[in-house]
Amino acid sequence: MARSGGDAQGRPSGSGFLSRRQARNGISLAGGRCVPSGLARRADSPEALAFAVGDPTHATNVAVLRDGQVQKITHEGDDTLANVSLGDVRVVNWTAKDGTKLQGIVTFPADYQPGQKGRFLVLPHGGPEENDRLVFDLFSRMVAGMGYIVLQPEYRGSTGYGSEFLAAIYQHFGDRAYSDVDSAADFAVAQGWADPNRLAIFGWSAGGFMTSWTATQTHRYHAAIEGAGITDWLSLSHERHRPGGL
Repeated sequence: MARSGGDAQGRPSGSGFLSRRQARNGISLAGGRCVPSGLARRADSPEALAFAVGDPTHATNVAVLRDGQVQKITHEGDDTLANVSLGDVRVVNWTAKDGTKLQGIVTFPADYQPGQKGRFLVLPHGGPEENDRLVFDLFSRMVAGMGYIVLQPEYRGSTGYGSEFLAAIYQHFGDRAYSDVDSAADFAVAQGWADPNRLAIFGWSAGGFMTSWTATQTHRYHAAIEGAGITDWLSLSHERHRPGGL
């Protein structure tokens, strides 16, 4: 389900998130960024190929590929971030209660100590046909800066994991997708990261719906913040299909 200009996981080129297809094509990580290796240059190709690069510790910037080498040509934000303490960011994998293999991105506060249980935010993305990217995520960093561990789950309905995984959300937003998002909190608690008495959930758009739905299914989250969520599907259908609608 890759988008134009993106990799096989639906993430933009240079995101730093390697896909299985990239691995097969010989793309490797160098300095936290995706670097194509052994690219053959066509006779009619331009002298330089420009694209965006970024990773969890650097803002997205422009780079060019010349003679098989990646050269970063803009450095926006580098001077600022060089003086900011940032916590670890990891790609994590876990299994939902029904056996579905899931993946997500976890961001830790800069002062996090291993084994320390802290405040936790699960952050389901919108779409739902979307995904999170392993780049400098400003919102996750801001929340982590307030002392929260943030986990962004790639629940069923996310792009980048195949058509079957994407289609699994259809008519199952309230059970499969909810189960996947809630399992992210289970995973964080099991890892010893999250204090089970200090859980929160926040989402926007489709993630906002997921937040509202979650608040009706469990009382484990002490804060549920919904943004631009869909809470009336009937009126949404009317608005989307009328002239000048959404």
